[in-house]
Amino acid sequence: MEALRYGSGVHGSVRFAVRELAGRGQVASYRLRASSLRCFVRHDGPDAWVLHEIFGKRAYGFPPQVEAVLGGAEQGPRVVDVGGHLGLFGLYILSRFPAARIISFEPDPENAALLERTVRANGLGSRWEVVRAAAATSPARVGFAAGLGERSHLTAAGELDAITVDAVDLFDRVGGADLLKLDIEGGEWAILADPRCLEMSVPAIVLEYHSHLCPEPDPERAARTRLVEAGYEIISSVETSPTQPMGVIWALRAAATGRSRDHPEASHAYVASETP
Repeated sequence: MEALRYGSGVHGSVRFAVRELAGRGQVASYRLRASSLRCFVRHDGPDAWVLHEIFGKRAYGFPPQVEAVLGGAEQGPRVVDVGGHLGLFGLYILSRFPAARIISFEPDPENAALLERTVRANGLGSRWEVVRAAAATSPARVGFAAGLGERSHLTAAGELDAITVDAVDLFDRVGGADLLKLDIEGGEWAILADPRCLEMSVPAIVLEYHSHLCPEPDPERAARTRLVEAGYEIISSVETSPTQPMGVIWALRAAATGRSRDHPEASHAYVASETP
């Protein structure tokens, strides 16, 4: 049963499945099997799928090279989580690195409220900061399609039914980070195009690329090219949808691997994965 599979990462998976099948829009709290941490899920949309994607399928499973970098960080790794959603990625980080410090950017009001609730429920306010703003390349007020769960996104020209949210300059907040996670439904392209990417000292990046707002016809190739130009080696590239051009790329700064950015081994592993 799909609902049971989606809830396999939490204690009380039968209760989870019953609520998921009822689909009455309720918000429920669960303890993660991977840790004692608590998460919140809305049983009226794709939240259950995201939970399964992260804790069941391990969509963000760390490549060994990245795990070594994060495990070697003094006092726990510092993670900048761009596209915080409900905090599930942050909880995954903490299940692997309990001393991690996290900054999450989440402009969707509904998502941000549950993200803040997650931080409070786990007593992590001193180590997990929530920024209710979009991460961008300069402070601004921007159009945003909200209320779409993990698919909420910056709007393109002419896109209707948008709200206006604050945007902050991401490059002001990444200094000292050990891992930058970018999953912002197309908002990544402006960040990757910024010349300051060349100067970033963040050792590791995990990026979910999307076709939305991509300036080129092949978003996977565009993302890989920009990361390599910024001095990163591509560790893996995983397609996550059979119907849409999107996927997850892990990359390390060349200095962290002991290679130059033009090293011939800076290639990728390609693995197709299921979608709901």
